[in-house]
Amino acid sequence: MPRASLSLIIMLGGCASAQYRAVQASVDAPLSPLPRYDALGSTAALTPSVEQWAIYEESGDAGSVLLTVVLRNGPKGWQVELNRRSAHSFEHKTLALNSPDDPFLRQRRNEPVRSLAKAVEVPAGRFVGVVAYAQSLYHPRVPIHGLLRGQDNQGRTWKLLRFGLQRAPTAR
Repeated sequence: MPRASLSLIIMLGGCASAQYRAVQASVDAPLSPLPRYDALGSTAALTPSVEQWAIYEESGDAGSVLLTVVLRNGPKGWQVELNRRSAHSFEHKTLALNSPDDPFLRQRRNEPVRSLAKAVEVPAGRFVGVVAYAQSLYHPRVPIHGLLRGQDNQGRTWKLLRFGLQRAPTAR
């Protein structure tokens, strides 16, 4: 392989992996004790505000990636910025808040809602007052649709790692 091509591959891999390592470091920071979030009697989604964010572990046929989801106010209303990162790849999308174009955003279905009596733990914390739609779990204090854990029809899964209401870690 020519030396220039090898250098380019190493540089491209290094750029993607540096961002991936930065997001991974924010996810790996210990949460001790694990935060507890109560629904406070509500099942309504969190009111949208600029820079709400969540980081998920997304697993599917292509393996596992970190999915950073950030809410933005664009020229056509609320938009969701989706960044999927692995050690070797990066994918960026910006979609309308309720877009059907991404499986992550299609999680809530028109199915009966079930309230769970027990708390649900994910890496982001312990959640009380969780509601279930099909195979997905939601909590009203989590930004951008409230997903804690979910699975789509193709077997892709999501698990909430971290979330916040201000500037996402290495969102761009």
